Amino acid sequence: MSPSLPLPTLLSTPNAPSDPEDILSSSLSLLYPTAAQNQHGIPGGTITYTSPPLSPIKLHLSDPPSEESRRLFAHYVWNASLFLAEAISDGSWFRQLPPDSRCRREDWSVAGQRVLELGAGSALPSIVAHLSPRGPSEETVATDHPGPALMRSIEGNLRDNVPEGRMGRSRCAGHAWGEMEGAFAEGHRGYFSRIVAADTLWLPDVHLPLARSMAWFLKRGRGDGGLGGGQGVRVGRVWVVAGFHTGRERMRGFFDVIGKVRLKVLRRWEVDVDGAEREWADIREEEGIGEGARWVVVAVLGWADEEDETVKGSVTL
Repeated sequence: MSPSLPLPTLLSTPNAPSDPEDILSSSLSLLYPTAAQNQHGIPGGTITYTSPPLSPIKLHLSDPPSEESRRLFAHYVWNASLFLAEAISDGSWFRQLPPDSRCRREDWSVAGQRVLELGAGSALPSIVAHLSPRGPSEETVATDHPGPALMRSIEGNLRDNVPEGRMGRSRCAGHAWGEMEGAFAEGHRGYFSRIVAADTLWLPDVHLPLARSMAWFLKRGRGDGGLGGGQGVRVGRVWVVAGFHTGRERMRGFFDVIGKVRLKVLRRWEVDVDGAEREWADIREEEGIGEGARWVVVAVLGWADEEDETVKGSVTL
């Protein structure tokens, strides 16, 4: 069985795009028949994620005050973020994936985990980490590039959607990738057992700073009860999901640089908006702009010096 509707149908928005860039994005499927829209919403607008059993989650998107902040593209919800939200919550689209899917449902629980989101944007995966029917995270921090408008947007989305009783375990923080000075970075080295990053690979020059942040914050050593040891967790994991909408050649280099910070790929595959799967490939010569917009890469990273369980066929996500 495959999902009855494409992944982007989980989102709805009352706002029609007016900016030329947003109109072009929303028209991709008309220009390229095999394409799917991969960015959703408009700057300063609202968008709602609906995926039972969760109640609808209404998100307010930031309105970038400058061209520099607009180039962060944090004012959209991306398909990669949708995939992570579905995986973490075992949402309606995710539950329809076939039984032999590489996206094993039991692997994606964040129950009892300390979760960090890098490049959070609207913070949808962070919100879902608190609401997951599988059990909420122990603590979740949504981070993105420091900036008042973006931080207000993330903080507001957390406040509006996370139950009041859990707000003490939920917060946002400004963090520029690769910059480890400041109270937040200095106080949370090796702190998080799960790090999630959705659509953060489109610029090659940020790959190494992003990898450095992942390695800085990721937990080392064997799990304990306080970090979800009861869920079979032994070491920290990074979940990276990213689209190919800017070209496969621009994002694939990330996986080459993670060894510099002692991380490695444990599992990696590709998923499209209809739930189809295929092996990861460095190059797909037949892949055009429209086709690439349909797919995301899903990767699980771990420490390079931990025991390689891939030969046993039982990698713990």
